[in-house]
Amino acid sequence: MKKTIFRLLGTSLIAASVFGFVSCGDASDYDSKIDTVLSLNAPSVTAKAYPGVNYISWEPVTSAQGYTVYRVKDGVASTLRTVKSNVTSYADIADSTHVLSDGKEYKYIVEAMSETDPALSRAVYVKNSQGSATVKAIVPPAGSPAISAEPASASGKDYIKKYYEKLVTKAAENVTISIKNGNFYAEYPATAGFKYEISASVKGKYDALGGAFDFLSKPFENYKEDYKAEFNKPVPGSSEYEIRLKVSSVSDLYEPVVLLLGSLSAESIGELDAIKNVKAEYIASKTALVSWAPATLKDGKNSPVANFKVYRTSDVDDTWTAVSAEVKEGKDGGSVKISEGYYITDTVEDDSISYTYYVVHTDGKLFGKYNETANSAKLSKVTLTKTDAPVLTVSKFVGSTAGIANTIKITSTKGNEKQTLALSYVKLAEDADGKPVKYITSDFTAIELANNNGYADSYINYIKDAPAGTYLVKLTASENGKKENSVYETVIVSPAEALGSSLEVSSDGTKVTVTENIAKDSKVDSVSNYKYTLYKVVSTANKDYSDSVSVVTTNLGEVALAYPTGVTSYCEKEIPDTKSTELNVTTLYYVVKARVSDPSIFAKVSE
Repeated sequence: MKKTIFRLLGTSLIAASVFGFVSCGDASDYDSKIDTVLSLNAPSVTAKAYPGVNYISWEPVTSAQGYTVYRVKDGVASTLRTVKSNVTSYADIADSTHVLSDGKEYKYIVEAMSETDPALSRAVYVKNSQGSATVKAIVPPAGSPAISAEPASASGKDYIKKYYEKLVTKAAENVTISIKNGNFYAEYPATAGFKYEISASVKGKYDALGGAFDFLSKPFENYKEDYKAEFNKPVPGSSEYEIRLKVSSVSDLYEPVVLLLGSLSAESIGELDAIKNVKAEYIASKTALVSWAPATLKDGKNSPVANFKVYRTSDVDDTWTAVSAEVKEGKDGGSVKISEGYYITDTVEDDSISYTYYVVHTDGKLFGKYNETANSAKLSKVTLTKTDAPVLTVSKFVGSTAGIANTIKITSTKGNEKQTLALSYVKLAEDADGKPVKYITSDFTAIELANNNGYADSYINYIKDAPAGTYLVKLTASENGKKENSVYETVIVSPAEALGSSLEVSSDGTKVTVTENIAKDSKVDSVSNYKYTLYKVVSTANKDYSDSVSVVTTNLGEVALAYPTGVTSYCEKEIPDTKSTELNVTTLYYVVKARVSDPSIFAKVSE
């Protein structure tokens, strides 16, 4: 028996249902082939406003496979993001390309969505459900400081001033800084809507560098009100340090503020000679050897191995990570000859980036001399060649069987026989305002590869009952000793297949051509019955990693089709536009054809 899913699809349908989403009806609306009706509970939605960000959260809904978040502004709804079932929040952040209006009310709708269980042998009609919440935005003027003693806006809730008073004017009772177990420790009040970074710099260095100093912590943020933040980072050596806190808004519209929390003195352990000759090199794939000549104490003996801690940073993550490997003493730590030295062996996740190791001499309370150059060593990256690119073909499945219109066909082929392939996909956000959306690994749904009639290097997969929208499909090839290589393809699932059956869009890299096969003298249909809008989707994969891809969907505008001279069987329009030729960038054009009389009836057709 045919399986069936009905959904609310398309921005036009969403916009038409702002004052109460279109009802899916009840089971009686559909034919007798449907055996089961699955109704999801409406999500319980909460919306809160912080400076430059509206934060939306909701309670998880049983059986929901994901959620779609919509923003309603001036009576028009737009899709913000579709997320998986384990995600129950969304931050609508104002930035230079998307500015929320101060004091303006925004309604957010969260739709719980489900899929037909493929194990069911009967047809299922799924009733999605929506919950909503309204919030008044707090948006101080762009360029304002992240925190200030002055009023931030006229919206009535001044979190910026409130936070300033909490942290700055009452710092003595609200901020704690100390040295514990060889680490700088700071504890301070934190407020939602801000992010925090800590620096510990040798006294005078911050000012000498004009504030251009690397903060030791990653930006830390969340959306809980009035919580306590903690910070732990290693003390690099004996000296007097100034501890600073940088407070930034989660929105890039506002200037960060740096606060001096106080000073700490790391006392000397009493060295006769400091650490020297720190070296780092690879001794095997993803295995590093770090060695050094140990510091000696005042009695002339080497400080014991327990008094040395090793930390690691990298070119892509400048935080200090403590290396858990045991410090050992010996003459030979591998390929590096150590003369009565100490060493560790460390396993790294990616040897195609550079790391820096820093060795600290401390017993947890007292510290050796601080020397940024002498105590550290650079581990140069291993230059790996990329494995061959796999071949990915994605298309709408075309056949005579009824009910397969929403099926995507994916063919995956290895670039060489040594490769292992991984296939996944993500449904892209529907808004087309040119704002990039970053999709990370957890956003993608993995697909188990299905063998293609016994061929060991080729696979064919299908995504069945795919809701209407734009899908980005990712195929990653892995090979021992080489960097991964990922390729991407995009495909459109249209909510109105028949409407787009005579429409085509193509690109030769420098221009886009939209063609509609409606005869000029047709007595049945006319091109004037439709509005055509062209869109461009640019997907940019991270150059160093395969863990993220940014997607920008841009509305290129309405397309006025015209019949070429002497041609009466079809009309077309050429639009100049250049595709990117970068290896990690893919470009897709698609056109939306909507009825002028009823825009909720539309089709998407991709090249």
